[in-house]
Amino acid sequence: MDIALIYMASGRGRRFGSNKLLYALNGRPLYQYGFIQLQEAARLLHRQEDMCCRLWVVSPYEEILDWCRKQGACVQKNSQAAEGMAASVRLGTACAGTAGAYAFFAADQPFIQGQTIVFFLRGFIRSGRSLGCMACGSRKGNPAIFLARYRPKLLALQGDTGGRQILRDHSEEVWYFSAAAEELQDIDTREDLKQALKML
Repeated sequence: MDIALIYMASGRGRRFGSNKLLYALNGRPLYQYGFIQLQEAARLLHRQEDMCCRLWVVSPYEEILDWCRKQGACVQKNSQAAEGMAASVRLGTACAGTAGAYAFFAADQPFIQGQTIVFFLRGFIRSGRSLGCMACGSRKGNPAIFLARYRPKLLALQGDTGGRQILRDHSEEVWYFSAAAEELQDIDTREDLKQALKML
């Protein structure tokens, strides 16, 4: 199966107070952490499973787009970022074309590991389900994956809800992958950043 890996790097960091994605975390911009792990996962899946995983980056920020393009990713400028998460999902889905599945990853989760992504995607394919997401306890959501049959629904999303509504509407089809809380930690505030620095 060919899977479109869509890296959503459009957050404006309202709670953070500035563009958190460009903020240096131990000397490296926050957005680069997840991207590097996602790129490694794509390489591993190609080598181990002969799976085609094309990496797309959706962002309104030229600095992010330029860097990711230089790393070999396909990029898409998000001129509708003010709308919220749905704009990133729609753009990523549209640009990826007719993939077998669409997997979405947030750029503010710096601790997710490439091998975890591999286990998640491999497990989803073997599950036989049409939807999947990572979970830790009651926390469920990002990253998430949708088979191609949900493409029209992904393209129709509006506002700041992302694909969560699709997961809720088709809960019987969702396969859950248990992940460590640390890997799913996202950076929303300066306090989150302080805690993240202690983990590096």
